[in-house]
Amino acid sequence: MDYKRNFLERLYINFAVWLTFLKKEKQVGGKKISFKKINSLRKGFLSERPIPYDFKKWRHEDYISDKEIIKLTYLNYPYSKILRNKFVFGNFFKNYFNTPESYCIINKNIVEPLNKHLIINTVSQLLELLKSCKKLILKPLLGARGKGIFLIESTLNGNFRVNKKEKNLNEIEEFLKTLNEYFVSEFIEQGNFSKQFFPDSTNTIRITTFFNPLTRSAITPYALMRFGRPKTIPADNAAIGGIYALIDLETGMLDGGVEVLGKGKIVNHSVHPDTEVQIKGVIIPNWKSLMNIFNETAVVISPFLKIVGWDIVLTEDTFYVIEGNNGPDLIIQGHEHPLAKDEDVSQFLKHSKIR
Repeated sequence: MDYKRNFLERLYINFAVWLTFLKKEKQVGGKKISFKKINSLRKGFLSERPIPYDFKKWRHEDYISDKEIIKLTYLNYPYSKILRNKFVFGNFFKNYFNTPESYCIINKNIVEPLNKHLIINTVSQLLELLKSCKKLILKPLLGARGKGIFLIESTLNGNFRVNKKEKNLNEIEEFLKTLNEYFVSEFIEQGNFSKQFFPDSTNTIRITTFFNPLTRSAITPYALMRFGRPKTIPADNAAIGGIYALIDLETGMLDGGVEVLGKGKIVNHSVHPDTEVQIKGVIIPNWKSLMNIFNETAVVISPFLKIVGWDIVLTEDTFYVIEGNNGPDLIIQGHEHPLAKDEDVSQFLKHSKIR
């Protein structure tokens, strides 16, 4: 019976991967057919990407292909909801490190409490909480890529702000009533190191860990830091216009910032374009210790979670993990960073049955 169930699960996952892959191709590549497109799809690559791969310099197998990236999102099945659901993530991982406090969920004007120590079940109670703590974060419960995030604040004159835009009491009540399946949590104030780059967004570090079933150890194939811009407030994701900088895994030094414009165009920034604060060459404090914590955690949780993209906020004296990503975006491969060229990553893909 177990064999039959496992076979059906594998069949379902393979079908879902191909279906998702072809849907993405339809979105980015349109309906026009060409030999080049067919050849790309056959090898597991989309015909168009925000940052195209350089197949003149690198082999196809040096990259984690677009189809393999989709397949990676099923590697944690059936435990992926631990990462996808923000409430479940925060409560599960508070046993491992600091996570933001959960308060409530908003479902079409219905407020459902999540915290037994602080019962919030009306919009009025939520606004009273906001007045006392000054800032709250609202996110889609199952959202991703920094979309639909709201920072709500109370002001000294008794009004409120939503992503820095002023609202009076009636306006914020109406705004909250429009939300559906939104998760309300504590706002984590970043420390001065992160704040310096762009103070109006929370500038997070992403450390991605893979667990290799052959070596029974965790690897970090890449890490990066992200920086917001005026159009992304309060988030920092590159997918909505932010900037990212790769981190040297040995030293914690930031490379230059990268802004993705789409259609193969990128802009490199040695300093933040809005604040003119230096990015390239800056070293993240206590880097080795930080990375070791997540590699160690990846080993402990490996019986059910094999790949995680950890989103980390540095505070003045510690750190918080605000999210865990089930399918970390590997847009960073681009021209110059074919991840599967690394022997450990290639081994991970093979022994995890991704390729």
